[in-house]
Amino acid sequence: WIVEGVARREGGEYLYVPTPVENTFYTEEAIAKARLFEALDIDYTVSLEAYDLGGNIAIDLARPDIAFKALEKCLREAEKLGAKYIVVSECGADHKWALTFSNLLAREVGESIPSKTFVPVHTLIEKTLSSRKPPIKKMARAALFSSCTIGRHYPLLYNYLKNVTVSIVEQLEEKPWRHRYNACCGGSCLNVIREKWARDLRRRIGLERVSSYKSQTILVPCTKCYISFKQALLFARKRDKKVKLVTTALLETIRARERR
Repeated sequence: WIVEGVARREGGEYLYVPTPVENTFYTEEAIAKARLFEALDIDYTVSLEAYDLGGNIAIDLARPDIAFKALEKCLREAEKLGAKYIVVSECGADHKWALTFSNLLAREVGESIPSKTFVPVHTLIEKTLSSRKPPIKKMARAALFSSCTIGRHYPLLYNYLKNVTVSIVEQLEEKPWRHRYNACCGGSCLNVIREKWARDLRRRIGLERVSSYKSQTILVPCTKCYISFKQALLFARKRDKKVKLVTTALLETIRARERR
């Protein structure tokens, strides 16, 4: 999707790094973010050289050496393109890796990495919405699910996430989960285990989480949550619920207002 020229590749203030899942199976979600940045006049760019922050490798820290190289590559590419900030995706693994382990990388490369270098995508969007206030046609009702990382370690990020969803939903159903384990949506670490018991458990957890909401639409911040819930609904043949990424839902509400 980057090669085909769908998104900007010239220099921008923000370098957006999609998750590997968005670069392979769900390119439409990465494209939706690019369109959202354009709708909000965010000066962004993407790059073929910066496509993984290392977070997916860092789930179990099996290959931190490879993860460090991926993270360093993104930093070097941002420097080359003149980008001041790197936009971290919704993926909890990316959050933990970029925001927590970048100080270890700084020791490896012998350079300091300012914490403000990394900007979580919902933080950027919330601050942009506050200042520019684009016209939005709100959804009537939806539920908000928070990822394991946001729920456990970054309560401030949840506030930004909630503010974004409040701006697009009339009646927001929320359960700020206090997650005690990674597989809160059924995904995360269970996604990398191929045995049948893990697959069945992943589907059961995902279905339980989705079914716990009264709303038909469940908004999620993370691509792993998105995949887990969609797979659970597909397996259970449930058509009364649907799952959307918060960023995609925001783009749809902006476009719906523009069409009026």
